[in-house]
Order: sequence, then structure tokens, then C-alpha cells
Amino acid sequence: MNALRDIPTTLANIAPSSLENIIDEFNENEGDHLNDESEIEIELEDEEPLEAAWECVEILKRHFSNMLRMVMSMLCDEICNDLYNCFEQLLSKQWIKDSNIVGTVCETIKDYENDYKRLRRDVHVEILRYIEFKITAEYLNAIASRKLTCTEYRKRCAIAECLQNDIEALNKTFNPLFAQLNYVNKAENLTNVLHSVAEFITLRDKGMLLLEIASLLRKYPEMTQEFLFTLTDIRDDVTSSESRALTEDCMKMIGKKESDPVLKRLFQMAKGERKTTQVIKGVVPRIRRRVKVSITNQ
Repeated sequence: MNALRDIPTTLANIAPSSLENIIDEFNENEGDHLNDESEIEIELEDEEPLEAAWECVEILKRHFSNMLRMVMSMLCDEICNDLYNCFEQLLSKQWIKDSNIVGTVCETIKDYENDYKRLRRDVHVEILRYIEFKITAEYLNAIASRKLTCTEYRKRCAIAECLQNDIEALNKTFNPLFAQLNYVNKAENLTNVLHSVAEFITLRDKGMLLLEIASLLRKYPEMTQEFLFTLTDIRDDVTSSESRALTEDCMKMIGKKESDPVLKRLFQMAKGERKTTQVIKGVVPRIRRRVKVSITNQ
């Protein structure tokens, strides 16, 4: 009977999964777990009542945990759907001209925060962490989509400046929210990834590329080779074959290291699809550059 009296206390201690588990499980269908009630049947004839009661508690905890993840997934999907148009404009010409895009993102987060205030603290924190993860992933995905190709130095500086401004705005939004929940993120701040990307984009000296790529890879061993290639191929002073060779050499030089599961998942999500118009826009400037170089050499 003591075990049965402790059930409410036990259920109150159910906590959501960590961020890396939530990210992997958000898109899974939990319906099968919720509809299967046969698991909670207890055969009292074959087991001691106390053991049967605790087994029932564990089954209930699993069901409540599944329900919790499903609800958290729905909450995160809702805000991400509202921000879809903003995500689509990242790293576009409109994004460079219009600073209100990140402003819309931040105001939307603050608006939803009014609804999140009633959530349990640990659930509240995990939802905010996932939203931060999703926003960072969308920026990386925009780069992976190769919206920027063969970009001259002055334009790259403008892009990096816009990116830094967005990072500052996002930090001003998320940091107070985490602070009021007394949450200290011991892991790598996700927006630091964007800061490092912005610094890499502004690199002027082509001769320093190999060292900078290696430095970036040491800092973020989770970074995929394809993403690193795309990041290098943004420049107008290197060919695609040179970018590919540089990234391959650095990947071999640095080798494999222990990685953060959240950052690993973050870079794995950065697999943007390139549209036909983007391919054409990327090819034309390179042809022009080759013609100029050819004329200069004659």
C-alpha cells in the first residue's frame, strides 16, 4: 500500500528526455505506444502485489513520457510553422536588405513565451532549447543550400555583418528567457556556431584558407565535409575543385575526434537542396571570372 501512495510523487518526477533525444524522437509516431493499453494489465496471481504495483508505475511513467514528448513536438512544430516564411528568406537578397526578418523571429518567440510560462520548468527549458536549435539549423541549412556562391569580398562582409546582427538579436531574446528559468547552458552555445561561420566568411587572404578551415574543423569536429566545402565555395577567388581539395585535405589532416551529439545532429541537418536557378547563378560568375583571368594572362 505504501507503494500505491507513492505513485503521485513518482509521476511528478517524470522528466523529458535530453535535447539530443528529443530531436531524434520529435518526428516519430507515438500513437502505437499510447493506444496499447494491454501493457498496464497486472497479473496479481503470478506476482507479489508490491512488485506488480511498481511495474504498473513504470509503465505509466513510460506512457506519460511518450505523451509529454508528443505535446512538446506539437508546441515546437507550431512556432516553426509560423516562422517558415522567415526561414525561407534567410541569406537571400531580401534578408540582407531587411533587418525585420530576425525581428519577426524574435517577436514571435516572445509572443509564444507568454504561453510557455505555465509549463513545468524542465519542459519549458527543453522547448526553448529546441527552438534555438531549429533556428540555428535553418541558418546553416540556408548556407548548405548554396544560396551564396562565388561571392566577392565586399558582399561577403555585408553578409557576415547581417549574420552577426542576427546572432546578437537572437542572444538578446534567448538569454533572458533562459536566465529567468535559472538555466545555465553548459554545452556549446549554438549561436556561437553562426559567429564562427560569419568570421570564416569574411576571411580575405586566400593563402590562409587551409589554416582557417583546419581551425574551424578543430573547433567543430562535428562539421560535415559537404558543409565545409559549401562554406569554402562561397568565395569568388577559389574554384569548386580547389574548395573540394582544401576540405578533403583538412578532413584527413584533422581526423576524427569526440563530438557533441547536439552539434553533430545540427550539422547533419544542414543539407539544403539547391534549386536550378541557384546552380545557374553559381555557374555564371565563375565563367565570368575565368574569362577575366584568361584575358589578363594573354
